[in-house]
Amino acid sequence: MAKITLEDLLNFKFISSLAVSPDGRKLAFVVHEMNKDDNLYNSNIWLYDTTAGSLSQLTSSNRDSSPIWLDDSRLLFVSWRDEKDRKRKENGEPLTPLYEIHIVGGEAKRVFELPFFVERIKRVNDSVFLFTAVYDQRLGEFWKLSVEEKEKVLKALKEEKDYEVLDEIPFWANGVGFTNKKRSRLFRYNIQTQEIIPITDEFSNVEYISDSPDGKTVLYIANFFKDVMKMPNDLFLYDVEKNETTKLTHHDHFMYTLAELVDGKVVFAGSDMKRYGINENPKFYVLDISSQQVKLITPNFDLDIDNSVNSTADMAETGLLRWMENTCIL
Repeated sequence: MAKITLEDLLNFKFISSLAVSPDGRKLAFVVHEMNKDDNLYNSNIWLYDTTAGSLSQLTSSNRDSSPIWLDDSRLLFVSWRDEKDRKRKENGEPLTPLYEIHIVGGEAKRVFELPFFVERIKRVNDSVFLFTAVYDQRLGEFWKLSVEEKEKVLKALKEEKDYEVLDEIPFWANGVGFTNKKRSRLFRYNIQTQEIIPITDEFSNVEYISDSPDGKTVLYIANFFKDVMKMPNDLFLYDVEKNETTKLTHHDHFMYTLAELVDGKVVFAGSDMKRYGINENPKFYVLDISSQQVKLITPNFDLDIDNSVNSTADMAETGLLRWMENTCIL
């Protein structure tokens, strides 16, 4: 058996962003491959036809990601294929270009861009999209500014690029960098009017989001904090048609991990952290929205549904770090 070499690692492929078509017959996903010459990953969208059992590559710009289905034959996706967009991004301007492509072939068409670094986007109907994006409080309501005003704000940020102001904890995340005064925020976008409406406030960090099968409601978990992040978070239900948010949090000291709508009820996982604190394994519950009654359905479940703490390094990452975030004051 030959030993694995560094060159062999270049042949690895990574799959992400699996999306199922509305009719359930096709799968869209992103394939990432290492590009040694340019020191980056090539990312393209592929299709799998579950009926024919065929696999095909749909895009080839090497800069495509995050596909979502508009219908059974069209995909919306993020692409950085335009050099002008890449230069704007390098200059610090927050933006995400979105393209549309027909799965039978043809050239991808740019349909709109959002003045944010979008994390996830969901189509509600032909006009309305929901998305989560990085909100930088230094930029404020950047999306409302004129071109001239945006240039002034970006110029001011460039003048401060040699240092970071740190006035909250946490201020850093692995793989992300500085997160001080940045939040993952939920927005609503109307493609016809180009109106952008924030759903969550500027201090709430959206940690998890899922939508109902009919697309009329969205569940999300968010953590509101200023200065020092707290461990308990909150569960919310957003009504897309009414544009209204309802707080579903059933316990003041609870850490929600995930939540899904199943048969009109909310199935969620989390812990009250009473026995082992932040490293306590979550249990599963069912919440009846109308009565607000919560039922524990896995009383004997004692396994983690995410990464477990297995070493001193993990302890430093999860336990000690979070303890410091809750007890230290700048």
